[in-house]
Amino acid sequence: MQEPPISVMPQVRAVQFRLDYIHAEKLMNASSASQPVNIMFNLSVLTANVSRQNTHLEVPFVANISSAPSIVSVTLRGAVILQFERREDMEELLRTLSEGKVPDLINMIIMQYVLFEASLVIRELGLPPIVPVPVPQQRTSERTTEMHYV
Repeated sequence: MQEPPISVMPQVRAVQFRLDYIHAEKLMNASSASQPVNIMFNLSVLTANVSRQNTHLEVPFVANISSAPSIVSVTLRGAVILQFERREDMEELLRTLSEGKVPDLINMIIMQYVLFEASLVIRELGLPPIVPVPVPQQRTSERTTEMHYV
């Protein structure tokens, strides 16, 4: 039986990121792919390697982004540094992480940062964005505000 997601998150004063490793590789041209491209995203939060200093917690992570067919591969390794106003809040999160549980908010914070950084790297490789770009579609007889994805 799967446990419910952890949604309790103590009050955080500041969030910082540090990237220690970036690897990106363009494996083939996107235009040569004749089929739809699926993007896979894998985020591992390394709860066993959490370190603490005063009112800061440093939570390491590894994110891998790849595609099928194999067009691009990106790996980002780093840490999110959380600063707390109260030591009790930090201790509460530290207990949760030591149990191997990661609050949804931490996962979302890391994912948002990683997707942004990976998008920049992928753009530098000359590939299109990994998130769908809305394109307005016009009908011949009338204008519409519907959005369609390419």
